[in-house]
Amino acid sequence: MRPLSVEIYCRELENAEVLAERMPAPVTVTVEERAPTLDAALDDALSQSWQFPEARDTLRECRHVITLRETAVSPVRAVERLHYLQQAINAVLETVHADAIHSIDSQQVMPPGLFLGEVEARGVPALQAGAVNVRLYRVDAQGVVEGRLVMDTLGLHSFGLPDFQIDYRWLEPGAVARTLFAAAGYVFEHGDVIEDGHTIEGCLPGSRWTARHGASLVEPHREVIIFDPGEPYSTRDE
Repeated sequence: MRPLSVEIYCRELENAEVLAERMPAPVTVTVEERAPTLDAALDDALSQSWQFPEARDTLRECRHVITLRETAVSPVRAVERLHYLQQAINAVLETVHADAIHSIDSQQVMPPGLFLGEVEARGVPALQAGAVNVRLYRVDAQGVVEGRLVMDTLGLHSFGLPDFQIDYRWLEPGAVARTLFAAAGYVFEHGDVIEDGHTIEGCLPGSRWTARHGASLVEPHREVIIFDPGEPYSTRDE
């Protein structure tokens, strides 16, 4: 595990001098006058930020970066770690006018309004407020079955928990994403309790997905729980 971190981007910045005194103890804040660094990591995040299609254009206009980071990875529960980080994000948004939030650990850029809406609806901590992202990749290559998709979660690994992955076809991506997110919420609350051979309810009525641990297909490389949706949706033999 590594310390959780978030970057908050602003076009204009006022009142930044008071941010440090508003941080919860386990979180530090750094303020820089610079544009966001559009490196490979941020580019990947932008490509998987489905709820913020104008994110790339917004970041081009930002000239200030506020970085929030855990001081250390303490042995407290995942729920507590996320609570402190989102409490710090809230403090920033109450103090300055922010234009975008980059959750580095989940490779997701989101508008501040979406973060605030999720926190207001669900309270702190809220996985939906940027802590976990569901990513989608199309597998287009010679010899690969048409319509093959890979979907995974990203963010749980930062709490020492397994992310999820499914390699499938002919299922509605939105329904698959909701199923993965529900599994993420369960593991976040209860811990790493899904073992090889366990099943969860799939996205179709009466369906079951079988779990096994394995290596992720998509970076960052990490151990994930791989779900097999069964025939005819599985691509395990492709």
